[in-house]
Amino acid sequence: MNIKINNLEKKIGTFNVGLSNTDGLKRMVALKRRDYVQSGGFSFNIPKGKVNNETIIQYHKSIIGDKVLKLKEKKIVIKIDVESYENKVLLGIRNLLKNNKILLQIEIFNENFKKINKLLLKYNFKLINKFHKTSDYFYINH
Repeated sequence: MNIKINNLEKKIGTFNVGLSNTDGLKRMVALKRRDYVQSGGFSFNIPKGKVNNETIIQYHKSIIGDKVLKLKEKKIVIKIDVESYENKVLLGIRNLLKNNKILLQIEIFNENFKKINKLLLKYNFKLINKFHKTSDYFYINH
């Protein structure tokens, strides 16, 4: 609706899918607290023993990111906030990351930082900043 209100239909495309390194349906889980679904907390990584009658399970279509994001030689800003699913999103957009100049803001939880940082360094990114007291990091590849 925002796109339409601002007359941006010719400039912005939307895709009702999640980005991953594989195509298919992905199971997502959110907790219910005080009869409200914590929609901002949907996750693919559910610790054992956490699924119970207060858990909401949904399935969502995902596709390999490079199938829809076919940009080359562009300057791009990307924000990734996917509740510990960063590795799979990044693996699915390898070509996008290699073929463009990118400023990346990515949320990385402490327990995943080493793995994600190593992958981004492999893709020739360098860490340039971190939001104070958050899990948001800024990387650049140019």
